[in-house]
Amino acid sequence: MAQDPDAILNLIHESVVMCDMDGRVTYWNDAASELYGWSGDHASGSYYRDLICDDDREVTAAAKATLLATGRWQGELRRRCSSGEQLVVDVRWALRRGEDGAPVAMVETGRDVTARNADAERLRYSEHRYRNLFQAMAASFWEIDFSGVDDVLRRVYRSGITDFAAYFADHPEAVREMMRLARVIDVNDQTVALFGGGNKEALLRDLEPFWAEGSEHVFVDGILAGAAGKPNYSTETRLRALDGREFDALFTASFPPDTMGRAVW
Repeated sequence: MAQDPDAILNLIHESVVMCDMDGRVTYWNDAASELYGWSGDHASGSYYRDLICDDDREVTAAAKATLLATGRWQGELRRRCSSGEQLVVDVRWALRRGEDGAPVAMVETGRDVTARNADAERLRYSEHRYRNLFQAMAASFWEIDFSGVDDVLRRVYRSGITDFAAYFADHPEAVREMMRLARVIDVNDQTVALFGGGNKEALLRDLEPFWAEGSEHVFVDGILAGAAGKPNYSTETRLRALDGREFDALFTASFPPDTMGRAVW
């Protein structure tokens, strides 16, 4: 049985708009009505640009030049709804040609990415603020990847041990192994001055050299606090710079819920 093409296109979640080469709308599916707020009856025969386009003419002209040259174009364009609200739409254009090869129509499919782009912008802003604070703080900050440490904890748990604190107190070599598996992702300038003698690259390695002998229990307590889902852990301990110099420090670890396997110390 033959299917009605309009009925099929109305099942598609993306907007589908067809225009003739003069820019008049010749087809407008239900998803386009939902996205832009104009009914198919209102859109039909209207000029596409006047109805929904909100981009600079130079942008649109460049896109159409590519469409005419290659038969296709894809990108993000600003769109305007019937309410006046602006959207960012990921569009794909395809050129239809007649039997003589001349262009006769443009078909556009579109997907609203306004919210996605806004979320990405908020994330970039949040990361920018975090990096600024990370560097501006007078304290030493470390960003550390503990994913390798998780493997040790799982191995110990599978062996039947449930009292991790007691086990690691009796096996300091396992603690040192976890220190070597923890990898430094980033440090701030204060850390470079305090621990690395001005050499940041030398600090982007495992944690083992920075923990003085006898401070292993603090490392373990910090690891177990993160594994237990606590937001942070703080105590005094003794740390060591790359040149071997040891000093007392207030050690604080935080475990952001959105950075599984990583922590900021």
